[in-house]
Amino acid sequence: MIKTKKNRTKHLTLKEASFSREETIRLQHQVIMSLTTDENVIKGDIEKAFPLISEASARLLDVPRVGIWLMNWESKQLICHDIYDQNQKSHQSGLSLQISDYPNYFKSLGAHLAIDAVDASNDPRTCEFKNTYLMEHDIHSMLDAPVRIEGKVVGVICHENCGEKRQWTADDITIVGEIAGQVANVLINRERHKADFALKTIVEGTVSKMGESFFCALADKMAEALTVRTAIVTQALDNDVTRVRTLAFWDQGKVMPNIEYDLKGTPCEIVLTKGSYCCSNHVQDVFPEDKDLGNLNAVSFLGVPFFDKKGKALGHIAVLDEKPLKEDRKIISILEICAARVGLELERLQAAKTLQKAHDQLDQRVKERTLDLENEVQQRIGIEKELKDFQKELKKQQRVLEQKNLALKEVLDQIEFEKNQIKQDIISNVEEMLLPLLNKMKRKSHGEDAQTLKLLEQHLKNLTSGFALKISDKRWKLTPKEIEICDMIKNRMSSKDIAGLLNVSTRTVEIHRNHIRKKLGISQKSVNLTTYLQSI
Repeated sequence: MIKTKKNRTKHLTLKEASFSREETIRLQHQVIMSLTTDENVIKGDIEKAFPLISEASARLLDVPRVGIWLMNWESKQLICHDIYDQNQKSHQSGLSLQISDYPNYFKSLGAHLAIDAVDASNDPRTCEFKNTYLMEHDIHSMLDAPVRIEGKVVGVICHENCGEKRQWTADDITIVGEIAGQVANVLINRERHKADFALKTIVEGTVSKMGESFFCALADKMAEALTVRTAIVTQALDNDVTRVRTLAFWDQGKVMPNIEYDLKGTPCEIVLTKGSYCCSNHVQDVFPEDKDLGNLNAVSFLGVPFFDKKGKALGHIAVLDEKPLKEDRKIISILEICAARVGLELERLQAAKTLQKAHDQLDQRVKERTLDLENEVQQRIGIEKELKDFQKELKKQQRVLEQKNLALKEVLDQIEFEKNQIKQDIISNVEEMLLPLLNKMKRKSHGEDAQTLKLLEQHLKNLTSGFALKISDKRWKLTPKEIEICDMIKNRMSSKDIAGLLNVSTRTVEIHRNHIRKKLGISQKSVNLTTYLQSI
């Protein structure tokens, strides 16, 4: 019967249509592209997308049967979601295979890109199906590609040739791998849309809520969106985060009274000390000390903490269910968004509490200040009178001070005059008495004494010329030794001569010269120090 129907449809196959290999590949890619952009694939609608994929795959590879099966790791079964019979143009689903009954097949499925069994009954990868599935459906050859998501096998798409054996080509293996990728896309898109819907449900159900009503609405919508029995929102009661109180407790479709409990020995302790935590199954066995898990008939647990701006844990949100809960990154992300929103709401409530306290304090201060102002108004007239009296006295004292300032100025002017007179007297004495005496001594002296007398004479001349006064200006902050060396440099003495007179090394004199240049502000300029000193 199968062979007869196959003969009637041979004119529809790619081979009988005499397509070249290039044309076949081009057509295959067109089909793959159409699947990629199909609305049902994008939406992750398994009920519509899987039949579409199985039909397309049956046509592309010209096989009578194509099945799409998904793993159920909790029940350890491979569940058929769609089998397309190309000869009958029919679909069916609901079959299941126990994974433990076919160990070699599932081991091979996880280890290879595809299982290309030409003789399925005798191929070690598929022979486990010989007396059951293969014989029942007259299947001779199988080409199965695993469906992987993030490297994990989550299902398989099976291509089954009935009535006769078929030699699978490299192109066949390539195309089934691409089709398996489309099945994976459907599953990924389904989870994404489920997550988007869950987040939308939570956001729409809580957007207008604030305070306690927000926490209750959040727990309600989390349970609804994630289809779990229990959802809780808690807040830490102590700085060490060893005990919490529920802000919202939702169980079996209704709000429960809030409770307090210690964290030790609970999955909540892990959440608040180490971060997000998921126990997919057997949570009561993992945390035998937590009796509340038994009261809630919990099988699985997923919790996420929330923090203040400084990173300190404030509490957590969690969902619990009576069935296993898959550790899904998208679901965890949704709970993290909800947790962040709870943290913000708690901070808002704390800010509102602080603001109200500030308002109360302000009201009290306004009352107190009003009384103070009344007293101040009574005192103001007296103060203004005292101020006027004070201003009169101040003007009187100001006139006296002005007179004293005039007298002080006269005294200072007299002191300055006398100081200048003393300077002139000193200069006159030097010029009229000391310099002539030095000239006589110079004529009678020789060698080092003559040089010393010459230097002394030059110092006295500089004194009368005002150089010493100028070079001693406080803004330059020259030391007495540096002033002495400046005088020698001005008189064109070399560093060697200066060193001899001062009984120091030439290196010491050079250091003094560098310090003098820095203090005079010419260290970075190409200015001769002798010339500069002579210009002062």
